[in-house]
Amino acid sequence: MRWLHVAVIAGSCPVSVLSAAATSASSASCLTRQALHEEAHEEQSMQLLQHARDRHGRQRVPPSGFFNMSAILADSPGGTFLSRMAVLVQAVGLTYNTTTPKFQPGLADANISSGAGTWFRKKHFDRDPEKGGVFARVFANDEMRAAIVVFKGICDTIGLEQCTIDACKLNSIGAYGELSEGVAAAFGADDKTCEGYREQLNFVEQALSYAATVRSALEDYEIIMTGHSLGGLLAIVTASQLGLKALTFAPTPFHNVLKQELNLTDEQISGMDSDDLVATCDPFDCGINSVYVDDARRGSKTCLYMDTDEPSPCKSLPSPYETEGWREQLHTNGSNLRPAAHNLLCKLSAHQWIRYEEIVLKQAADGTPGNLPVCNTDYSILDVNEGMWQKLDFLRAWFGRYRPN
Repeated sequence: MRWLHVAVIAGSCPVSVLSAAATSASSASCLTRQALHEEAHEEQSMQLLQHARDRHGRQRVPPSGFFNMSAILADSPGGTFLSRMAVLVQAVGLTYNTTTPKFQPGLADANISSGAGTWFRKKHFDRDPEKGGVFARVFANDEMRAAIVVFKGICDTIGLEQCTIDACKLNSIGAYGELSEGVAAAFGADDKTCEGYREQLNFVEQALSYAATVRSALEDYEIIMTGHSLGGLLAIVTASQLGLKALTFAPTPFHNVLKQELNLTDEQISGMDSDDLVATCDPFDCGINSVYVDDARRGSKTCLYMDTDEPSPCKSLPSPYETEGWREQLHTNGSNLRPAAHNLLCKLSAHQWIRYEEIVLKQAADGTPGNLPVCNTDYSILDVNEGMWQKLDFLRAWFGRYRPN
């Protein structure tokens, strides 16, 4: 404790040349100050020692830095992107499946195995509400002191109660803009039905409470949030409020959630730490989302996988964002989906999780990432103000590869 010794010496009482009475008073004052200095430093020392251990008295281990966001997205050093994404992709896939283990027996006990070691499922954190709501899993590598919190994406089995509740939630936040009501109705989630599920629709409150509990229990772990679709929305919104990282796949537009459920202003949303709140997307998927909802992913950084195959339903669509007709076609009466049918089919085809598994983990012949995403906060929104087209030159170039002039 060398710094403590130096501090005490620095606070030592000087030799006085004053009168005896003055010297006595001065010495007493100085000794009091010295005692206070020592007490303060002893208290600080105890705080430092306490901080070095968790609440169980175990020595804290520095975070591994395994999920360094900038290193992952830059694939630096080489191999970082695929090794980290392999873990996250497995986590999302298992979370989709383990919530319905009766369909795939055995997956309920599955862990994640990768070149980065084994990530064990922490079963005491399993969240499977009986009716519906937020489903979640935690996978952790105890050796690295790193953990993944995964929220399950939307359920799309028509007639399954859990899926109806998900559809009600998407409608309540306007996930498809003016088409939200019609999309929800297609899944049997009309207003009357959704009214009966009001108690299950506080998804953000559920997710925040869950994530806070995990963070408290794993206080010396590096934690990253992830998820696909609705799970990605919950991951980013939760991470933004708890000071955590989120690396997600095609998150449902979350701007309305931040404004309406968390009461954040546009200024607060724009000021969020977008470097640690990342949405990775197939442009055929999140591009159309941006047309539905103007501020779809404001506050995050969107990274687009440019080397993707064009889904068949997308081939009849006009080039993205280059004509007012596309936007006008979508902004119709929400109960009539026909004018936007091709857009919806394109988006839903591109949104499938199995497609993302292939896109994200694609490898080139030399083993490097075959689809390293291109990132920019401009890709998170479609600003309808003058000058928006200049931001989208990259999309014209990208789309030109599919339909040359």
